[in-house]
Amino acid sequence: MLHWVLSAFLLLLFMAPAVAQQVITFDPSLNEFPEGVAIDKSGNIWVTIQPLCQVRRYSPDYVEMLRVNLVSGPCLGANGLAVDANGTAFAAVVTPDAATRGVYQIEPWGEFHRLPGTGAIVYANGLALDRHNGNLYVTDFIRGAIWRVPHGGPAELWTEGGPLVGNLPLPPGFPPFNFPLGANGIVFYEDALIVAVTFAPRLVRVPVYPDGSAGAPGILTPPPAFIAKGIFALDGLALDVHGNFYVASPAGRLVTRVSRDGSDVSIAASVAEGITAAPLSLAFGTGKGERQSIFVTINQSYGGAGSGLARVPIGVPGLPLP
Repeated sequence: MLHWVLSAFLLLLFMAPAVAQQVITFDPSLNEFPEGVAIDKSGNIWVTIQPLCQVRRYSPDYVEMLRVNLVSGPCLGANGLAVDANGTAFAAVVTPDAATRGVYQIEPWGEFHRLPGTGAIVYANGLALDRHNGNLYVTDFIRGAIWRVPHGGPAELWTEGGPLVGNLPLPPGFPPFNFPLGANGIVFYEDALIVAVTFAPRLVRVPVYPDGSAGAPGILTPPPAFIAKGIFALDGLALDVHGNFYVASPAGRLVTRVSRDGSDVSIAASVAEGITAAPLSLAFGTGKGERQSIFVTINQSYGGAGSGLARVPIGVPGLPLP
């Protein structure tokens, strides 16, 4: 009997909703609204501050170590982040000027430059590194596309259209939007890129062929699977060691879990567990004691209250960085 009770307790404990803890707080009165997050192999946390076109790096114990202003002129936002094995960060930046928008490379000591050709990206959003050859992939939110930036080479349009375009088709009863909000969060998994499309919410799989070309995008998880769970928008994307996907769902203040085959959608954390504002991006921890937690940027400008970075225990490690 004791063995049965203990087993039942452990099962309930594992299934219990994760409780979020806000570990970094930003000040909305100073236009500090976080968007992207990436964590390097040393456990340092990189965050983009959206309206300031700013990138900050924090130590594993949440002390600010670096602050970089990427653009001095008008800025529409600093978005997704990625970080490589050397601790170099990459940040997506959107401005009204093709001379300043694109993707910026930031060295650990703060020096930065814009990657060639990325000014052609209409709305750079999510970033993913290919662990095999160092290619950087960038989602184009408005165009519904993915760009590839080869190591040392200029950006090139890799694939576009089809299910990567937002709002097409809209499910019955879904509110209309005046412009497409498409390809957003992105991860590299096995021999494919997985992309979260914002409206109508879906996960899309794009094969990466051995010659580097893109296969036809196909829907992994369709809109009805998300809408049935009250999930109406998708943003950032992360991946655990078992191939499960975790998606920031800002409209409902949810962190959503999707099985590796795309068939099962569940809620990993919600308002009840401490997601007090709209979650936009997420990344698994890499430091000691943090590998089974997801760090989530929460942003009250998209709903809710609070501006910061929340730590959500998940109970499973994230996929190792490239």
